[in-house]
Amino acid sequence: MHIDLPPTIQNFLTAVNERDIDAAMATFTADALVNDKHRFFLGVDAIREWSEAEFTGIGVTVEVTDKIEHYGDTILTTKLGGGFDKALFDTFTVNNSIVALNGPMPDAIHAMYFMLDGDLITQLVITAVDGSSPIRAEAEAFYVARPGA
Repeated sequence: MHIDLPPTIQNFLTAVNERDIDAAMATFTADALVNDKHRFFLGVDAIREWSEAEFTGIGVTVEVTDKIEHYGDTILTTKLGGGFDKALFDTFTVNNSIVALNGPMPDAIHAMYFMLDGDLITQLVITAVDGSSPIRAEAEAFYVARPGA
């Protein structure tokens, strides 16, 4: 099934699927933000480091299965594939205090929320949407104090 995408998003996905980190990075603004699994990467240097370690660098491929436009943003439902170890999605820890317990999944289905400014990506949020991500809090949660508190 062919899904029409804005050219910038199509260019990003093509670059990811071809493992072309430079072409993927060329689709972001200098101060872009990527939020993946509740972790954020601000600016192209941090985004490149994340992508090389966890996305294009490990051979993730992205297949778009659905698209909606909402308030000018493009939200994709995607199936992540490629030759990487899908057990990476079984669990992950957020802020040393929350563990998401996915368990083995046949497909890694994720939403990708793209915010654009002209022809560049300003923000990309990636989150699981398969409903198999229960979250438990650790007994001793880790908190970061609010500045000035």
